[in-house]
Amino acid sequence: MTGFHYRFDGRPISTSRVDGTLYYWIAEKLSNRTQRVCIRGVMSAWLAVLSGVPQGSVLGPVLFLIYINDLDHGITNWILKFADDTKLFSRINDSVDVAKLQDDLHKYGQRNGKCYLMLVNVA
Repeated sequence: MTGFHYRFDGRPISTSRVDGTLYYWIAEKLSNRTQRVCIRGVMSAWLAVLSGVPQGSVLGPVLFLIYINDLDHGITNWILKFADDTKLFSRINDSVDVAKLQDDLHKYGQRNGKCYLMLVNVA
C-alpha cells in the first residue's frame, strides 16, 4: 500500500481526511505504475512512477482539492481559494492588524510543522 503514501508537494496525502474505501481506491490507482519514453523511435526501459497523478485524470483535481481544503485552518484574516490561486488579505488600520496578517502568513507557510517556500505577490 505504499503507492498512496507518495508525497503531494511535500506533504503525505494520507494525512488528509481520506479513509475507508475511498482511501483504498485512490491507493490502488496510484500504486504499481510504470512509464517509459520514446525518442526518435527508440523506447526507454520501463521505470516505476514514484510520485504524481496521471495527467488528464479526474483523480488529479480531486486530490488537489483535498490537499488545499485545510489551507485556511487557523487563519483569522480573509482567504480566497480558486483553482491553484490563494489570496490571504486583510484591511490594515493599525499595527495590530499588521501583526495579525503577518501571523497568518507565518501559519500559512508553516503547515503541518514544516516550512514551505512560497512566492508572495504584494498587491
